[in-house]
Amino acid sequence: AGKCKPPTGKAEICIFKFDDLNGDGKQAPNEPPLPGWSFTVNPAPLPPATSPVTTGPQGGICFGVAAPGTYTITEQVQSGWTPTTPNPQTVTVQPGQTANLVFGNKRQQGQICVVKFNDLNSNGVQDSGEPLLPGWQFTVTDQNNNPVGALTTNPPGTPPACLTVAAPGTYIVTEQVQSGWTPTTPNPQTVTVQPGQTANLTFGNQGKAE
Repeated sequence: AGKCKPPTGKAEICIFKFDDLNGDGKQAPNEPPLPGWSFTVNPAPLPPATSPVTTGPQGGICFGVAAPGTYTITEQVQSGWTPTTPNPQTVTVQPGQTANLVFGNKRQQGQICVVKFNDLNSNGVQDSGEPLLPGWQFTVTDQNNNPVGALTTNPPGTPPACLTVAAPGTYIVTEQVQSGWTPTTPNPQTVTVQPGQTANLTFGNQGKAE
């Protein structure tokens, strides 16, 4: 009597990591797992696991811990991402229990905006009196040539055509040159976009009258 000790043993903690596309902190069916994300565990897991632990191909990692015990799990946030769930997260486990923790992150974003003008004197600079050209199409790819999106220039007097992109990132913007026109500015153009940045690109062409 009075000498009983609480049961001790092992428990399991499982971490799941997902791309929170809409930033609401909950995983929707279309929001994919994120492999290769690292988390520190304090106190450290039981062997053979070591801290930090890293999510696998399906975005998850499970490891054994001593129980009962309280553990703090801290995500190592990667560049260009913002957490949408609490970080760190603390969990208390009992012997034989499996505790599931979910971490979501949303990619930081920037914008690419394109202005297209009629370069009447063909000097590659938009001078006074050189009008904008609506209806010109541009494709946007990442640095690995993967399609990201498309732009079509807007009529004069309206905001420029813009595309939201993940940032930081490097993108290639390519003009679809219309018949009868000659580019007077580089085509394609490459731009690196930082989080929260709006990158403005100007394309000029000389040719037939507007």
